[in-house]
Amino acid sequence: MKELLSLLHNIHPLSPELCNYLTDKIKTRTLRKKEYLLKAGNISRHIYFIKKGLLRCYYIENSHEVCSKFMKEGDITVAAGSFFQQQESREAIQAI
Repeated sequence: MKELLSLLHNIHPLSPELCNYLTDKIKTRTLRKKEYLLKAGNISRHIYFIKKGLLRCYYIENSHEVCSKFMKEGDITVAAGSFFQQQESREAIQAI
């Protein structure tokens, strides 16, 4: 949590009230290797901060996995199209 608040504070100073609010609202989720943060066909409903580990984002094209990006510790990740439009995601996000 401290890492995320520090990142956000570096973008724009956060008031103590906002820090307290975020501390109450932010939840932690732990994934095991090969576990999915988001499966293709599901709707992305959250934005994630990667505290530790590595994730990959991929989609299927012509029966082959196409890796579109890797996300590492300290990154913020979201299936943007799915999240903002609240539509099924073409991409999957998986812990590696």
